This record gives sequence, C-alpha cells and structure tokens, in this order.
Amino acid sequence: EPGLTLWGFSNGAKLAACHLTSPTTAQNGLDIRRVLLSSGSWGLPLIPQEDAKKVVKVALKAIKSCKRKDFTDGQEYVACLRRAPIEEIRKADELVYAVQVADDFFRVTENVTPTPGTPEI
Repeated sequence: EPGLTLWGFSNGAKLAACHLTSPTTAQNGLDIRRVLLSSGSWGLPLIPQEDAKKVVKVALKAIKSCKRKDFTDGQEYVACLRRAPIEEIRKADELVYAVQVADDFFRVTENVTPTPGTPEI
C-alpha cells in the first residue's frame, strides 16, 4: 500500500501529530497512512486559537536574532527562523512547553482545587 509512515519520539511525536492535523499536509501532496507516536505523543497544544497566537508571539520573542518587525516578507522571516541559533529555538520551545504544562495543570485541577469561599472537597 503506497503512502508515508511517520514515526516520532518525544518532540518528534508532537511534530508527527502536527502533520496529521495540518491542512497543508494534503495540500503539499503528503500521503500519510500510518503514524507511530512515542513518548509525549499527545503534546499538541489544544488551546483556543487566540491563546495559541499569544503563546506563539511570546515564543518568537525568545528568538532574538529574528525580529518580525525587521521583515516585510513572511518568507524572509521564516528563512531567518531556520537559521536562528539552536539555543534561541530551545528557549522558545521551553516557553511553549511551560505554557502547555501550566494550562493543562489548571484545566485538569480547576474542578477539584478548593478556592477561598468554597466548601472543602
């Protein structure tokens, strides 16, 4: 059976999952038939689009070598991001991960965490 099989581990699993949910996958002719997600597979930031945009803005600010305002063309900006020092990319990834963890934690615990003025559980 023709088609592409993806395997991803840790952040690679997140990227493989992103390929599954991206509308550009089919538009670019990628025929993904199977995906194996290992370790941290379900790490997609399933947050509202407006919140996701805010997270991305914060992460991109961590990439000091590429300031969006310095570019008039989106393709030039993407090219700069691809050349950015790995340490800046790592810091941006850590920021996104921290936001995901905090968001997931508060979403999961909000129904069981006592707040002032509410009866104890």
